[in-house]
Amino acid sequence: MDRGKAFGGKFDGKDARKVMEKPGTMFDEGLRAILINGKRNTIEDTYITDLCDDATVLMGDWNDFFSLLQQEHPTEAERGSAQQVADKVMEAHYNLLGNKTPKVHIAGAHAIEHYLRHRPGLMRLLVEHWVEQNHQESSKIENRFKRVPDLEARANFTAAARRAAPTTLRCKGESATSEVTPAGDNTRSH
Repeated sequence: MDRGKAFGGKFDGKDARKVMEKPGTMFDEGLRAILINGKRNTIEDTYITDLCDDATVLMGDWNDFFSLLQQEHPTEAERGSAQQVADKVMEAHYNLLGNKTPKVHIAGAHAIEHYLRHRPGLMRLLVEHWVEQNHQESSKIENRFKRVPDLEARANFTAAARRAAPTTLRCKGESATSEVTPAGDNTRSH
């Protein structure tokens, strides 16, 4: 998704940092009023207010986490509290959103381990490198498939072709024959 188009104008890491540093400014009274006025009648006003409060706290927790990882000269006390900071944001994230994306998993399961293993201050450089590498890889994938008119149809075609491939390319226990109908549905013959 082009965040610049989605949010109007340019939206990048600097803008995200501004929001993360002062998350309460995002969910001010004006936005809360818009959300409350636009909600369904079955939703209580307090639900919207609580959701805004929870999102503000979560954004603040993420800011604490990333600020800790980005420090050039963290103290031993800060390094000692790193796991607590990570646990707090992971719990808050899961409680509010109920999901763990790959990036959230990496942050919770691996970032602190690397933060503590490497020389103090090095993590900020590694994070920058890993994020940039992730963006480059994503860009390559997007460029590779941007001319595919119907990506879902292409994915179904590829899956069906792999299913019909020789046994060495398939998982154990799958049928040896496959038939692809003109509509793209994959039907297995037993």
